[in-house]
Amino acid sequence: RAPVVLSHWDWDHLHYALRPEGRYLTECHWVVPIQKLGPGAKWFANELHKNGKLNGWNAGALTFSFGMIGPCNAAPDNSNNSGLAMVALLSSGQSFLLVGDADYEFLPSGLKAPVDGIAATHHGARFASEWTVIPKPNAGRTRFIVSYGAGNSYGHPHADGLKKHLSAGWRHMVPTASY
Repeated sequence: RAPVVLSHWDWDHLHYALRPEGRYLTECHWVVPIQKLGPGAKWFANELHKNGKLNGWNAGALTFSFGMIGPCNAAPDNSNNSGLAMVALLSSGQSFLLVGDADYEFLPSGLKAPVDGIAATHHGARFASEWTVIPKPNAGRTRFIVSYGAGNSYGHPHADGLKKHLSAGWRHMVPTASY
């Protein structure tokens, strides 16, 4: 099985593995950021560790045949912005940027090149900084995924976040709430 790359230890990014339909993920190796953990995440990390499936990473870029993973460069106490980001290379040859909840300004430099697809940061939320630069799409590639659940209590996605992605050249939004 392919490894699971966890962007950061927020519950909404890992709880699927504890649901009956997602339990198979606990059999995979997990590449995770080294961060301070809350009680639920600590319990889950211990379970993965007991089974030899936990692989913490924060020491620079990891390059694989399927892409590159790198630690975001915020202070360690900022869980959203100090996690892992990834550029995945798809079998089609296209590249796809996954940042979890990290603001784009905290991406490792090796992951800032134009890509063919992007998953909008923080479920399409409003940016913390007005000056965030969104990675540009490669020519002819304009689809971006916004991962959120319908009716979520956070109000994701936010119109400002979507507008900034559109102004950066990402023209075709694919919302996960409709799937």
